[in-house]
Amino acid sequence: MTYILTFGELVDRLSIAILKRIRIPEHRKGFDEEIEMLISEIPHGKIVYNAMLTALVNEAIWSNESMVRDGKEQDLHLLLRTHSLNGVRSRVKNSINALYGQRQDPKVDCLAEREMDEWPNPQT
Repeated sequence: MTYILTFGELVDRLSIAILKRIRIPEHRKGFDEEIEMLISEIPHGKIVYNAMLTALVNEAIWSNESMVRDGKEQDLHLLLRTHSLNGVRSRVKNSINALYGQRQDPKVDCLAEREMDEWPNPQT
């Protein structure tokens, strides 16, 4: 008997693998392989994956901006990180648009390069 993971279980595992990929940098290669395998098993896996990345990058931007607005953190590195994360967000949106044959936004900020190693690559 073969045990088949449900759609919900696959999506849950994918979200955990993405978080581990971001937060445990020394094991990124292994998590990248797991992410690729899960994407291939999930119906419309690339869309699901890109939607998760969009949510995570928007949460990171929101968190940074909230700390600055609340006066908890006024460090320039947070502002630079938020600017960089906006570039990551643009890349993810472009990947989603590419999957649907829609227009690409050419304005992907150069500061996004600061975050590219930390964040997984969007899927097209």
